[in-house]
Amino acid sequence: MVELKDKIVFVTGATGHQGSAAVRHLLEAGFQVRGLTREPDKPEAKRLEDLGAELVRGDLDDPERIRKDMSGAYGVFAVLTWKEEGAQGEVRQGRNIADAAKAEGVKHFLYSSVGGADRSTGIPHFESKATNERYMRSIGLPLTILRPTHFMENFNAPSVHRLMADGKLIMALDPRKRLQMISVEDIGFIAAIMLDNPDDWMGKAVEIAGDSLTMPEVAEKLSTATGRKVVFQERPLQELKKIDNERFLMMKWLNEHGYEADIPSLRKIHPSLMTLDQWLDRGYMKKEEELTAALRSS
Repeated sequence: MVELKDKIVFVTGATGHQGSAAVRHLLEAGFQVRGLTREPDKPEAKRLEDLGAELVRGDLDDPERIRKDMSGAYGVFAVLTWKEEGAQGEVRQGRNIADAAKAEGVKHFLYSSVGGADRSTGIPHFESKATNERYMRSIGLPLTILRPTHFMENFNAPSVHRLMADGKLIMALDPRKRLQMISVEDIGFIAAIMLDNPDDWMGKAVEIAGDSLTMPEVAEKLSTATGRKVVFQERPLQELKKIDNERFLMMKWLNEHGYEADIPSLRKIHPSLMTLDQWLDRGYMKKEEELTAALRSS
């Protein structure tokens, strides 16, 4: 384990789902945390500051500013997204933060990639993460790679809530196919474990999940948790292709291949790794009033 006193971990996307979970667990582990966000005035930033984190306004397209904000950091937890800048933007920002970490002499760089990034999926927002992985290795970063699977928090999306209100769970996935999934809370917990134990994790890449379920099983569990009967309906893949080719490619890959996390081995590292039942039982599913608000705003 590293000596944590005065060890700063720099977290990108600090007010997002993964980032904020990592900030909380890193603070609990005893690290100092400096979180990068574009919106330091948002409520989540204030909550993290109240826990002891330092939040800074930053831009991953500004290499000089990244270096300044990262200065003095022992470690980095890098969370990037393709949704705003596209896959090429994610690659550009990945290089910016990797170059900054190399220049600043960061001792442990933890990159949140995606399950399957090492398996030539052909999905643009998976391939962008694979490109980042290769670049980070090529410049000699002291690197560990996390590869999360499907987020349990995706079941909190307004679009899912809208369908659930009508008693449906719709996905372009074979009802016999299991989908591996993980909570962002567990991503944050595992990130803290890895940064606290660099000798165990340096140079490794780990696909992570806490559960593996078919969609009919998910629908049954959502029904029990919400008190609302939810039935799974399989969406035809070709129908999805007409409206969202990126999602089509992802769902095609999930049907034909899928994630490959070794869940039993992960439980040895993190015995409290949540199943979907546990995630639901612990109140991570949005409440009825939150569901209603989400429907109104979507």
